[in-house]
Amino acid sequence: MKILSWNIRGSNGPQKRRLLKRKISTEKPAIIFLQETKCSSEEICQSGPQAWRGCSVVAVDAQGASGGLAILWDPRQVKLSNFFCTRRSISADFQIIGAGGLGLLTNVYGPNAPGEKPDFLNLLEWINQTSQAKPWIVGGDFNMIKSIAEKRGGRTIADPNQLDFMNFINRCRLVDVETVNGWFTWNNHRKGGHSIASRLDRFLISETVLVNSGDINASVLPSAGSDHWPVCLKWGVGGRQGRKPFRFESFWLTHPDIRQLISNWWKETEDPMDRSMYKFQQRLKTIKAKLKDWNRDHFGNIFHEKARLEHRLVEIQKKGMEEEFTVELQQEETATLDLIA
Repeated sequence: MKILSWNIRGSNGPQKRRLLKRKISTEKPAIIFLQETKCSSEEICQSGPQAWRGCSVVAVDAQGASGGLAILWDPRQVKLSNFFCTRRSISADFQIIGAGGLGLLTNVYGPNAPGEKPDFLNLLEWINQTSQAKPWIVGGDFNMIKSIAEKRGGRTIADPNQLDFMNFINRCRLVDVETVNGWFTWNNHRKGGHSIASRLDRFLISETVLVNSGDINASVLPSAGSDHWPVCLKWGVGGRQGRKPFRFESFWLTHPDIRQLISNWWKETEDPMDRSMYKFQQRLKTIKAKLKDWNRDHFGNIFHEKARLEHRLVEIQKKGMEEEFTVELQQEETATLDLIA
């Protein structure tokens, strides 16, 4: 599944619609976050389907000739509901079609003025706190950097909001998804010593998204017609198509050695380049594999046993066997289900 985020700097002209249509055709996203649409919600709701046939749209009005946000999505791939919109954000519950569980999406367009940034971060933190611990994906143009390393050229003094941004990420237990093919997402289109580039656009995801998903990566896409490059977030279940996703079983916690085992496995994977995002994902992969092997060795394949029992119950119901045997089998199934609950 893909989410595309782009500060498009005006989305209602024919050129921008063609650019957006080309990006959709090339990348085939399920969801698109747009920032700085510079038009009303009615206009983007009309122009969006012209660029992406069959898409659904929710939008926030621009303020005069600036601002404006929109989320476009393919209703055949994902369902969005329970929208919450502000001047600088659009949030919605999302569910991938054919998959269980809900998550929360937030498209953001952060303020330029330093004095407005703390209130913007407070709003996002409030959204996180009221989300009922749903897995959260927040992306867009934050208009903030985490450190001076995310800027090239211009003034080299630290941004006064850097610490606030880092504290917000840490308090909300978010992971900054680093782009694999480039660092900067905005530049001022000047040359030589006047050139400035910054990493203003990104995706932040809650730790639960990493735990419950397969590989996750982000990339910067080439762009024309804006001073921002689109960022594409991609994730899905790892391995071959149709493979059963990993699920942590609560009964594992009853084993006296589980905490020490996880601690040991966590330390096994090291990254010589000390890339925090890479290291976190690799450690999760290691623990998933170790837990699967450990479960097989210490508990046996109780999931196959559960499936066998369920199948026997169905056969009993079909054949109308004696009630006593049905009760006995149900008791056996209950004991097995209690073990894996």
